[in-house]
Amino acid sequence: MSNYWVDRATEQARKQYDKSLEDLEKELARYYKIALKGVRTDTVALFQKIHDEMEKGEPLGTDSLYRYNRFIQLRNRIQQELNRLATEEIKAMGRKYEDMARYVNHFIADEAKGTISKDFLLLDNEKVKEIANSVWCADGKHWSERVWDKTRRLQSSIEKGLVDSVARGASKDDLVKDLQSIFNVSFSNADRIARTELAHVQNRSTLESYKKAGVEYVETIVANDERLCDTCSRHNGKITPIGEAREGKAFLFHPNCRCDIVPYMTGKEDLTRDAKEDRVENRNDGKAKKQKGFRTIFKQLEDIKNYDWSKAGFATPEKQQHHEKHLAEYGNISIEEYIEKARDLLNADESEDIIAFVGDAGFLYKYRISSNDFALGSPEGNISTLYKLKGGFSAFKDLRDENEWKRIR
Repeated sequence: MSNYWVDRATEQARKQYDKSLEDLEKELARYYKIALKGVRTDTVALFQKIHDEMEKGEPLGTDSLYRYNRFIQLRNRIQQELNRLATEEIKAMGRKYEDMARYVNHFIADEAKGTISKDFLLLDNEKVKEIANSVWCADGKHWSERVWDKTRRLQSSIEKGLVDSVARGASKDDLVKDLQSIFNVSFSNADRIARTELAHVQNRSTLESYKKAGVEYVETIVANDERLCDTCSRHNGKITPIGEAREGKAFLFHPNCRCDIVPYMTGKEDLTRDAKEDRVENRNDGKAKKQKGFRTIFKQLEDIKNYDWSKAGFATPEKQQHHEKHLAEYGNISIEEYIEKARDLLNADESEDIIAFVGDAGFLYKYRISSNDFALGSPEGNISTLYKLKGGFSAFKDLRDENEWKRIR
């Protein structure tokens, strides 16, 4: 799969995720602001009444407060207010999740027409709703149940906050601050639900769309920034057969996970060459007899890896002049030093730092991860080039994958 598809797919997915999340957060914040205003007005009013009565010598213990008629009325009003909040939350989340599923499906459909599939059927409305409302967590809870659980905790915290304020003789301002803090915690929980479920819908609809496009494997791509966690980092670049891809294995490794999946067209990297060859020979209803599997081609080309490049140079003076433009990448070294660097890399044994493959035309591709040096040796034993590879290790992987894919088509 080319760098273009990976970059474009992940860029578009994250842009849409960020926009959808921003819109949803604004809508949820508006509902929370309305709910807080209503709850604060009623709670502060009761608090003031209790405070006034206590000043008149009518003490009210915390135990009897729960039986206090006005407190019971307040609980009912808070419950009504928070029920409205939860209902609006669920409506807003449901709309946004379905919108995300449709967007992803249409985007992949457009890209698939010219990239990974000529025929592509859009997910029907029922499938979109199924994805947006699917239950995927181990505890078997639907995301709307989590909203209601959060809402019940919010009500309990508000009531406890009022009782504690009365018990410790807090001021009205202290109570207002406590209510704001309680609502902030609940909003953070709502935001976590929104982030996690939005990521789930995005990746699940992506997965279903890839299945329709005929993709066989997906690759896990992380959001590579300062927020990248160890869990996600361990899964970066992981290749998963599409039939095995699911939450916790190919994406969504924890709440607030930002990992994405993209098509990986050449298959799982740790498949044996024999397995790849078998897959080639079984495709297209037996037409693969005209094609060659990996094992045969590698036998023909493997010798170039063992070639002694210590005396290699450019095939012609013109070729050498053409590549003098790369000298600046190495601190304006001499052409002789440049050639020696190319020889050293082409001769270097494969290791954790040195990666190599033989291309379909017989060229030796060598890459040193630590220095980002890329060298190319021709089948005739000449140096073809040496330079700092734009895109680094990811770009080299793409070169390797595209060359391997050419061999089995």
